Amino acid sequence: MTIMLHDVQRILGIGINGSLPTEPSDHDWQLGLAGLFGEPLSELRAKGHFTSGSINVGSLLQLCHRSQSGDTQATAYFMAIVGSTLLVDKTRVGMRPHPVLAVAADQADIAWGALTLAHLYRQLGLASRIGCRTISGCLTLLQTWIYEYFPAFRPHPHPADMANKTRAEIWSPKKPIRELSRLRDCRSKLDAMTERQVEWNPYMTSGSALLNEHPRTTYIGGITCFDIVEVYLPERTVRQLSFAQDIPPAPLRPT
Repeated sequence: MTIMLHDVQRILGIGINGSLPTEPSDHDWQLGLAGLFGEPLSELRAKGHFTSGSINVGSLLQLCHRSQSGDTQATAYFMAIVGSTLLVDKTRVGMRPHPVLAVAADQADIAWGALTLAHLYRQLGLASRIGCRTISGCLTLLQTWIYEYFPAFRPHPHPADMANKTRAEIWSPKKPIRELSRLRDCRSKLDAMTERQVEWNPYMTSGSALLNEHPRTTYIGGITCFDIVEVYLPERTVRQLSFAQDIPPAPLRPT
């Protein structure tokens, strides 16, 4: 099982079609940001807006409010939203310059859903390493995906009419009790779980209808998030598309 492209669109309501821009160099994104705000690059560096290859979100909003241009303010605010929700890093206060030049160039043509998934794939891989204590990425996507596919961990749904809402807005999670007993209970449920306790198609849609609505979810290859490249292999998870799973081919390997 894995989070697939159609999950991203259903859960977050963001597009999975469009371009996947590559990462500009540090010099390019800093110049792009200086040009966006009309500030000298040397001054932005001197005032500490750039640290360790990222920009502080607070600095971004500060520069946004100082700008006299409505378009610049809207672009900067959008970049801050992307950096603090979809492409979150572990600093919690900074954002890598992922969307700086991309947003300034053309917001509409970017497959933000695919970028978000590639970034989360990378963060899940890093979180599985020994010694790692935290996880980053779009945790709203990860948490809602767990609720959708594993009923044993679902909170109560919102009682109000959610007909026009995204799947992420359906669930009403409570703040968990951070106790060892809760961790042990979750592990016991996972250890005892069988395939019958998994909701393989939580969207209650036939395989053909799901593919007609989200044809990009069957794409096979690499998905990118600027400098991140992750392999996307739907032929290994076709049960999530309401089809029978056969023995998949060997996974792609870098050459």
